[in-house]
Amino acid sequence: MVPLYAAEQSAADVRQGHGFRSWFYTSTDVLELERRAVFERAWQFAVHENQIVKPGSYALANLGEFELVVARDPSGSVRAFRNVCLHRGSRLVESDGEGTTLVCPYHAWSYSLNGRLRKAPGFEQDERVVLGAARISRAQIDRLGPLLFATLAPDPLPFSEVTGPLQDLCTAWPALIRHDRRKYFYDCNWKMAIENSLECYHCPVIHGGFDKLIDLKNYIWEVRGFCGITGGQRLPATRSGVYSAAAASDETSGRYYFVWPNLHLLLYPGPPNLTIARWLPVGVDRTVCVRDFYFGEAFTADQRTEFIAYVEEIQREDIRACDNVQSNVRTGAFQRSLLRLTEDGMGEHGIRQFQKLLLDALHDGVLRSTQGDEGMPPTYDTREIRALKSCK
Repeated sequence: MVPLYAAEQSAADVRQGHGFRSWFYTSTDVLELERRAVFERAWQFAVHENQIVKPGSYALANLGEFELVVARDPSGSVRAFRNVCLHRGSRLVESDGEGTTLVCPYHAWSYSLNGRLRKAPGFEQDERVVLGAARISRAQIDRLGPLLFATLAPDPLPFSEVTGPLQDLCTAWPALIRHDRRKYFYDCNWKMAIENSLECYHCPVIHGGFDKLIDLKNYIWEVRGFCGITGGQRLPATRSGVYSAAAASDETSGRYYFVWPNLHLLLYPGPPNLTIARWLPVGVDRTVCVRDFYFGEAFTADQRTEFIAYVEEIQREDIRACDNVQSNVRTGAFQRSLLRLTEDGMGEHGIRQFQKLLLDALHDGVLRSTQGDEGMPPTYDTREIRALKSCK
């Protein structure tokens, strides 16, 4: 349970332009509430539709620690459901694939690609098991261009309300092909990794390659509801330490889009490209960033290799910075941030936006728990609801 004083303290800190206190990044109680109030309810990127082009194809997706199967059934419709067998809870599949049936590797129960039970060996005479009627818990699906998003919430926010500012930006994305997926691990809380990605105040200090690529003196950041829009123009000349494809196109701008709660869509200067980055909690002080790299035909194989190496260096620099902060947060040597709330591109108002959205989500999660929502943590004191709500 999140203590009353902690909820009040967090709301007051955010109102005054401070970051969360250190306990917010080390508390297992906070992480448990985030699992239910954020990752089980928010719209999150699931798969690119290129991963499930053919009827009968399916792909794995992670909403935080919750795993989904996203499938295109024989009729061509897209379905999403939890990757969990109804019998004893085994994972049904361990990787992307194709087929008309999903067979549980534990006891061979099988399911169609809409999540309905087809066979249950040994339960043929058991009236508790009704083939065709029993169905795995489903997720709702919506799309931003070719990007499919999912939520496990039965009553989510309208998808257009979450992604509205980005709806007109994705016309070229369907033609891009995923060439690589890589995972990067942080020894820090997931919020700390996200917050690092939500400001470029640190970019001139630790990202020498990015400082050579983008004009940071005229960098922009715009906060729009559940989204953040940031970026800048490519500097006039390609310099050492910058990938060569940056100058191989008329596209000279870099644009980077945040979508609540954990997604960045990154479009770098150069031929058509898209990097999809998601930060997922592994534990209270362990986070994984999953990056999918998409390229158009104009990106040669050598350029792709060089580009990914360039992005990975930035990733390593971010990991070192976040791990350094978490070490002081973990011991209590550091208590809270003082956010730079200037309206220029070097401001940290993106962090403030994220923390307000998080407090809103936790407030709603606490409210549902007092009303007996199944699966939520134990009932919270109603004073805590008021404390979280006061940040709105």
